[in-house]
Amino acid sequence: MKFFSQTGINVVKAYFKRNWKREDLTNKGKILVDAHICLKKIYLTLFCALLSSTIGSFFHLIWDVGGLFTVLTAAGTIFVLFTTSPLLVRRRVLLLMTVAYFIGASVGLFTRYLFGIDQGVVFSYLVSIQ
Repeated sequence: MKFFSQTGINVVKAYFKRNWKREDLTNKGKILVDAHICLKKIYLTLFCALLSSTIGSFFHLIWDVGGLFTVLTAAGTIFVLFTTSPLLVRRRVLLLMTVAYFIGASVGLFTRYLFGIDQGVVFSYLVSIQ
């Protein structure tokens, strides 16, 4: 049984045959203004999601916000995020921040556990590995 035709194999070979050089990967040239604006939006969204997750973890440490409810809410919000149209950008960003908050509140328990570990023991363990 023949899964790939000869042209399909040639397409795969052409995809993996790259004529890249080291200079191409380390090019310090100018980038387009549109690409720069898009990258700034992407990094701002990533920063806000991490900040939201940190706030959720902090609230779990202070007021014990996390639990099964936050895990189920995060799962439900992820489902709603995936079913929301890509054209509704603001709603998707809001859902992303909500998911990040609830995931941060859910893993706040692990943060509390890691802060409770004696750091001297961890340091001596890491030193003894080397």
